[in-house]
Amino acid sequence: MSASHVSVHPVEDPPPAAAATQVDNQPHVRRPATLLGLTLRFFQFFFAADALCIITTTDFPSLTALLLAMK
Repeated sequence: MSASHVSVHPVEDPPPAAAATQVDNQPHVRRPATLLGLTLRFFQFFFAADALCIITTTDFPSLTALLLAMK
């Protein structure tokens, strides 16, 4: 049986001229794109906080997924 060999393909850096094509050489600033994105982040935070509350207020290590779903 022959084993596969890992091959690494080097990636070259882009030329310096391509990096200077930004408008007025100002750095790109990331902003929240849409209200939907903000809403999804809110729900992500809400469900993460809910999961932490369940883990800390129950005897979590002794519960199975079925017992936890039935509570």
